[in-house]
Amino acid sequence: MGRKITQFVSEKSRPLAEQILKKFSVMGDNFNQAVVKSISTLAEGLGALSIAERVESQEVLDWLAEQGLDFAQGFHIGHLVSL
Repeated sequence: MGRKITQFVSEKSRPLAEQILKKFSVMGDNFNQAVVKSISTLAEGLGALSIAERVESQEVLDWLAEQGLDFAQGFHIGHLVSL
């Protein structure tokens, strides 16, 4: 935990600091919702951007937007395409 916090704080000096939120099952899970809200608030306070990954439904996307996250990616937004 200590190393992750130090890494997060040291990233604030980067022009585009990012905190990536991996797949959290946020719908109906108060603990995970609190974690996502806290990370979003911390990132905002440090001038960092927050990015949610693996967004798989409109319900989750809407909830993340309400929490103030900056970016999202995942299958709900767009699927992988063959090049």
